[in-house]
Order: sequence, then structure tokens, then C-alpha cells
Amino acid sequence: MQDFRVADLVFSYNNHELISLLKDRGAAIIKHDWKEVENVRSKITAKLKEKDTLYEWTRPTTAFITFEEEEGKIFAKETLKDTKHPFLNHSLKDACEPTDIIWENRHYTKTDITKREIIYYGGIILVLVLSFYLIYFLSVKSIQQT
Repeated sequence: MQDFRVADLVFSYNNHELISLLKDRGAAIIKHDWKEVENVRSKITAKLKEKDTLYEWTRPTTAFITFEEEEGKIFAKETLKDTKHPFLNHSLKDACEPTDIIWENRHYTKTDITKREIIYYGGIILVLVLSFYLIYFLSVKSIQQT
């Protein structure tokens, strides 16, 4: 049996809610809004007191394993083919290319992204319509003055 080495092992977690709360707390600290800092701290504390929250925030949901050589990946996939790993309870899959994923945005659903696109396109259309009416209004005023 050949010796295959793991170059890197990174876990991802379902803790986007905690990260969002910590960002809010950081923004409040920057603004010196100590009431908001305390408010966010109490939200974090309340969330941690809920059943299984700490477990959900600290349990890895995905493991990204980088092997030093391609043969290591192939060996691991063939060895563990059609078996679920007891730690994550999932089979091995190839990851997407790193450039295909914005890692900070993995928790957004397709519905969230579609809603944001609709809002952005609606805003663009609104600005275009308003600029059309402004140009039209100014053109009419200019014609009336001459």
C-alpha cells in the first residue's frame, strides 16, 4: 500500500448566524453604541441557551481535504466508495473549483439570491425611469423658455 499524505484539512460550519451577530457587535463597537453591543451580546447568549445551538454552531458540516497528490484523492474515493464516513455521515465528493464559489456566501439559498436580483433590477429600472422623466422635464422647460 502506498503512503498518501493530506496537505490540508479544512472544516466548514453552519455558523453564519453567529458570524452575522458578531459582525453586528463589531459594527456597534466601532460606533461606540454600547447599548447595541449589550443587545447583540444578549442575543448571542440567548441563542446559546437554546437547545443544540452550540452543537449546531460547532459541529463541522463539511470537510475539505486536499491531498498532496492526485493519487491520494483517487485512492480515498475508491476505498470509501459508497460508504458514509462516520464523522460527517456523508460520502466523499469532488469539490467545486475554488474560483466557482464565494465561500462567505454559502448560506444564501437560491430564493435569497433571486429576491436580491429582483430588488437590484427593480432599483436600476426605477433610476432609469426617474432619469428619463428628469431629462424629459428639463427638456420641456428648456423648450418653453426659448
